[in-house]
Amino acid sequence: MKIFGIGTDIVSIVRIKKSIKNKRFVSRVYNVKEISKCKKLIKSEHCFAKRFAAKEAFVKAIGTGFRYNINFIDIEIKN
Repeated sequence: MKIFGIGTDIVSIVRIKKSIKNKRFVSRVYNVKEISKCKKLIKSEHCFAKRFAAKEAFVKAIGTGFRYNINFIDIEIKN
C-alpha cells in the first residue's frame, strides 16, 4: 500500500465520550480487540478518541477518505 501523505486528526474527547454511550456507534467504529482494550482503562474515552482520530488520519493519508468500501471497522489501531 502506498501512502500519499501524512494525516493528523484531533478529536474532542467530550464528543467521543458522548458517542461511546451509543453501542451502535461503538460497534460500527471499533473492533472487538479495540473495545476490550479501551473498556479496561479508567478513562476509556481517551483510548476511544485516540483510535477514532488515528483511523480518520489513516484514510486521509492514503488519500481515499471513507470511500471505496473502507469503513472505520476495517481499520484496527494497535499500540
